[in-house]
Amino acid sequence: MEPKAGSPAQTSQTDSTKPAVLSLSTSVVSSGDVRRMRRELQSLEDTLQQIRLRTRAPIAKLPRLGRQLEEFASTNRLNMLLPDDRKQAMEFLNETLKHAPILHISFASEASRTFTTQIVQWFRLNIRQDVLLNIGLEPIIAAGCILWTVNKRFDFSLRSRFDAQAYRLGEAIKASREKADQNDKPIDTPVAAPVEESNG
Repeated sequence: MEPKAGSPAQTSQTDSTKPAVLSLSTSVVSSGDVRRMRRELQSLEDTLQQIRLRTRAPIAKLPRLGRQLEEFASTNRLNMLLPDDRKQAMEFLNETLKHAPILHISFASEASRTFTTQIVQWFRLNIRQDVLLNIGLEPIIAAGCILWTVNKRFDFSLRSRFDAQAYRLGEAIKASREKADQNDKPIDTPVAAPVEESNG
């Protein structure tokens, strides 16, 4: 059976060591990550149940967790051997999927893990600590990014800036062509008047 309240396994993770509110680790970026963690947590619950029924002995060792779920448990000081901690984690993940704001952001090229972590940290520090980012690729934007929510869209791409200045480029090209046409015109050389010769 699983550890109960007051057992050594539980007292190693006392409530006083846990944060008042659970939070997402920076490795959890998108809504897809949260769904994947929820599936893994449910699978862990099923696995522990099977082990408990088969062995009828306390479970001393936790099955191997995925990187994101392991970091989430470590960040929030959760002991996944404890039913209460697993329940708390599942409730948090469900609430996150229901209520967390989701931002969609596209870059011209694939973002590195380091850059993604920095972006996630900035949004969770300045917007909301549970914000989720669905990151995609949009090579046509050339550089910069496009960010959108349910009802707003912000275009910070190089393509957008280029399009905004396209008329100026057109005017510059037109002026350049007119100047070139002026330079290509033949120069009219004045012809001297004929001199009349006298027969006297």
